[in-house]
Amino acid sequence: MPIPTKPRLSDFTLGPDATVETILPLIEKYGCCIVRGAVSPGEIVKMNEDMQPHVDEAANNSWEGEFFSSAVNFVDLSHEVLDETVGSWFGEKCMWFHSKIVLSESGIILVRQGGHDQALLRDDAVHCNKHATATDKWTKNRETAVSMFLAGSKCTGANGASRIIPGSHVWGPTRVPKEEETLYAELDPGDCMYMVSSLFHAGSMNQTTDQERYLYTAFYTKGCLRAEENQYLPFPIGAVKQYTTEQQELSNEAHADTYRLGYSLNPPMLGYVNHASPGYLLGHKIDMSDEASFGKQPPPGVVPPGVEVSPYA
Repeated sequence: MPIPTKPRLSDFTLGPDATVETILPLIEKYGCCIVRGAVSPGEIVKMNEDMQPHVDEAANNSWEGEFFSSAVNFVDLSHEVLDETVGSWFGEKCMWFHSKIVLSESGIILVRQGGHDQALLRDDAVHCNKHATATDKWTKNRETAVSMFLAGSKCTGANGASRIIPGSHVWGPTRVPKEEETLYAELDPGDCMYMVSSLFHAGSMNQTTDQERYLYTAFYTKGCLRAEENQYLPFPIGAVKQYTTEQQELSNEAHADTYRLGYSLNPPMLGYVNHASPGYLLGHKIDMSDEASFGKQPPPGVVPPGVEVSPYA
């Protein structure tokens, strides 16, 4: 629903006990939600310590003032917004397939002193998403991605906090984003902002002389879309195999982490290798019918009476 007046951050902010069920209504109305204290201060300190050597290596002391040098609920929220169950006719049999999320990109955004404001944009431009019309009610099928911004430092309007236009996720293609419509998404370390890819937003310049703005980011997209960051070439297959082994005991879903990296099929056969799931390259014992979610039951009332619903054979 279009927002008649400019909101405040508090209108779409929740506490650390936030759940997918409490976040989604704010996503529907504003296109974003801030969760205070999503990650504990101690965890943020440890993350920053672990990542600083990699940040230093990447920066290599070459900053010249140009722009850009697990939080709780994120995976579940992304599943809720982006997963799809789709039916397709094979003759007179209707087969239903369940498409799950994959990682689109992840990283650290470090904004040092200087630079300039980024132009307001929608992240879904990378998937050529077309918002043909404005809408009074947001629906999940408008989205191609969900993003998470976890603060590793204090993020303020002065040191480069993201600018957002709450409610712009329901705009059509001709509505021009204006700076006077923006809010600074100010965060404390451990706070997290969730956002759908149709929301207008932008990074900001760091106007301070002694601060850096530090954000951890991750984006999930639909399993039928190409990831923005190539998830395969940077990682040797041996490293991915090791990652899989380490993570299996931490997940209730077998191979969940490599599935979300894209080492899986999007049903019915998108992403296959040698006509099989790429998971076999990692040594997975693949149940094709389970991995591709063949035979998933359709939503109630979709299939006409008398029409046969068939699992994949």
